[in-house]
Amino acid sequence: MLRYPYLGAISKLIVNTTLTSKKNILSHAPSIQQLFINQPIKRNSTFNKTLLKYSSSFCQTIVKFLKKMCLCSMTFSTIFSPVYALSAFTTESIKGSAPYLTLDDGVSKITSTEELLAIKLPNGTVITPQNDVSSITNPIELLDKNNTYASVQTIVPLPISGNNQFPVINMTDLLAAPYNYFADDDGDGFDDSDLITATATGDIKIKWEARNPAVADINAKNAFIDITSKVKSHPDAIPDLCDGVHKITISASNSELTTPYGDPNTNHFQEGSHSYYLTPKLDPKVCYAQPNLYPDNASLAGRDYEIDGILWDAAQVESVHDYGDYRGYPSKGIKVLRATNSGNYQGETSITKNNFPTTGSHGLYFYLLFGGITPEAVLAANGST
Repeated sequence: MLRYPYLGAISKLIVNTTLTSKKNILSHAPSIQQLFINQPIKRNSTFNKTLLKYSSSFCQTIVKFLKKMCLCSMTFSTIFSPVYALSAFTTESIKGSAPYLTLDDGVSKITSTEELLAIKLPNGTVITPQNDVSSITNPIELLDKNNTYASVQTIVPLPISGNNQFPVINMTDLLAAPYNYFADDDGDGFDDSDLITATATGDIKIKWEARNPAVADINAKNAFIDITSKVKSHPDAIPDLCDGVHKITISASNSELTTPYGDPNTNHFQEGSHSYYLTPKLDPKVCYAQPNLYPDNASLAGRDYEIDGILWDAAQVESVHDYGDYRGYPSKGIKVLRATNSGNYQGETSITKNNFPTTGSHGLYFYLLFGGITPEAVLAANGST
């Protein structure tokens, strides 16, 4: 049996104490000191009197010793356990950001199909399928009278920007020059020379349409006619009020944007399509003067002579047949280029400098077809006579 049982208790505390933190060690200091205080002190025991006198100091010495032991234990654990430390560091890869497309050097990111199908107006406003509220009766108005087809920006570049495949563009062609639409915030998808190593699949296409004068029902499938070829040939032309509301449809196939490394290294774009309705902001105008529509080339198909003239809105459309197909609706008449005549009627070009021939006779009449204003509004402003 131990003569001094408190020494055994101290040893037991030292062994059982978890040497992990200063807080844990200090929490045992009162217990150690209490061992000395609770032991019976014999009246004539010099040793016990001395021990009680210095118990507090002794306890603090033990605590300091334990703290040093704890520090050494932690140090040796770090030095001799490099495999464990490395394993904890590499169990999960570093998460970065997925690659994306951008038309403005990363200011706005195209990471979803909705953003891929967006349009950007000349004033900088970006409209996506999610926030588009345009319709044939509530079109988006281009705010500047000088806005052209090219003023409406989409992900599909125009021929003047180098897209010889217009109205289609392959996703992979958008990544590098001349467009440089690819971006990655982590720098993935580029080699040491900053050349693109990212790849893409799928394609995007665009279709421009104008109102079909042959169809009164705005909800009919053929309520619009395709003018994409006109936009392709004359992207800098100003949309004509006489063509009515314009419709832009952007369609994307299932696409994927991928970088050789990085996590994540892929961005998926689901197949989708959306149509926007626009109208130019122009002053109201007279578009056509519509006289008697018979005869014209369409009604006299098969004849060997031309009677329409270059300003006549031909009701005949191109087809594989020799003389074309009748579009099913009468001509709109003679296109009015300006409100007044030039007074010069000499030469072949005089017809483009003047309106239709200024002649008259009893019973002759014509209708005026307006753009940007209704006949009712004209009568309200000018009277019925």
